Amino acid sequence: MQDEIATNTKNLEIQQTEYTSLVKRFQSSIQENHAVVENPKYHIRGFFPLPQPRYRDDAETMPEEIIGFDIAYRYICEDNTGVQLNTFNYTDTENNAVITGIFTDWII
Repeated sequence: MQDEIATNTKNLEIQQTEYTSLVKRFQSSIQENHAVVENPKYHIRGFFPLPQPRYRDDAETMPEEIIGFDIAYRYICEDNTGVQLNTFNYTDTENNAVITGIFTDWII
């Protein structure tokens, strides 16, 4: 039984070494062939915090939480011409502050 454990441990070490070597070769190949995109295609923006759970009752036994958000994206203008901006106001009820967010045309 001990011999089998030793053999399996040795095989694991060999496979880990081969894996590490493969990853390093892959990284080198990516850098040498300039396969890394340096200019991003998308921006990620957000201007409000994730809402805290709300409760249906005073005993706070049934929390209602956010289960998802609609995601929207747009392509970056490569020629710096820009697009029409839309302004939205968001009221942060926790801090009693009005936050202004600016969005462009997005694809949901």
